[in-house]
Amino acid sequence: MWCAAILLLLALAQAPDFAAEGFKALEAKQYAVAAQQFAKAVEADPKDYAARFHLALSQSLLGKDDEAITEYKKTLELKPGLYEAEVNLGMLLVEQKQPREAIGILEAAVAQKPQEFRPNLYLADALLAAGDFAKAEQQYMAAGRLDPKSAAVELGLARSRARQDRLEEAAVNFRRAAELDQSFK
Repeated sequence: MWCAAILLLLALAQAPDFAAEGFKALEAKQYAVAAQQFAKAVEADPKDYAARFHLALSQSLLGKDDEAITEYKKTLELKPGLYEAEVNLGMLLVEQKQPREAIGILEAAVAQKPQEFRPNLYLADALLAAGDFAKAEQQYMAAGRLDPKSAAVELGLARSRARQDRLEEAAVNFRRAAELDQSFK
């Protein structure tokens, strides 16, 4: 019996740590290797939400957004309210032109960390893309209070106000965006 226990311990000690290898690959910006390692970690333990989150992150960094979205959703099933997964999933959904699905997820992220700029901006972008221009304007204003020098906020305000036929106000925001970021000119 002791021999079996010792053999089991030796086998466990020699088992590869896929997640650790995945983290090393992420740090080295070897995203394909990281994705492979995290996929193996998820296969070994499908309920490991951290491995699943990092698999999604690796896939996102590889431009495999559909796969990343699937894994972020599975991560949130395993660990509801995981802020980083909510923000990343919401951002990807906005980029993939699924703003209505992103809104609830980003609202949850903003509720957790209302003083964080990124989720506020992404929520505003989602609202704008979903056609809720008045709410988008309010959300851009909230984001602007967190980062008053954000050209993206000014551009979003301009777009939301223009869509509400408030063109004079929109023109002011377009000018501010151009002043803050020369690439807008």
